[in-house]
Amino acid sequence: MKEGLKRFSDLLSVEYKKMEEKNEDAQLQYAKVMFSQIFKYLAKESKENEDFDKALMQEHKTPARLYQYLEKEVKKRSPQGVRYACVPDDEVFDLISEYVFLDDKAEIEAEEKKKLEEAKRKEERMKNTPVPKKQEKKKKVGNLVEETSGQLSLF
Repeated sequence: MKEGLKRFSDLLSVEYKKMEEKNEDAQLQYAKVMFSQIFKYLAKESKENEDFDKALMQEHKTPARLYQYLEKEVKKRSPQGVRYACVPDDEVFDLISEYVFLDDKAEIEAEEKKKLEEAKRKEERMKNTPVPKKQEKKKKVGNLVEETSGQLSLF
């Protein structure tokens, strides 16, 4: 097995294990069926094209991002308002090749940087937000209300 294909296979195994841990059986079965066809295509292309295999070696090329890319591109090409679309295999395989050779590293790094900045801002807001003080609870005793401060009230 080529290096790029092996790396992609290992990443896919990790994704499957995450789904198993979360007990997402239906999604796991769907992913296995879908990615079995995709993996066959990746294996064929990796054997035939050395550049394809090298492109799969890129750190930011993952099964999850491949799926997101496919989903985004199919939505772009389908009529608006359509939730599901049937796409012929050859079009899907063309999109996969497009994704593999797509130079999207800068875009992904920018997204990750943005997420880190948002997390930092959220953390700053949490630090700067004062913790609300707990209000004294009032206990009802018959018609009287007893406050924890020690005062009695007849009303």
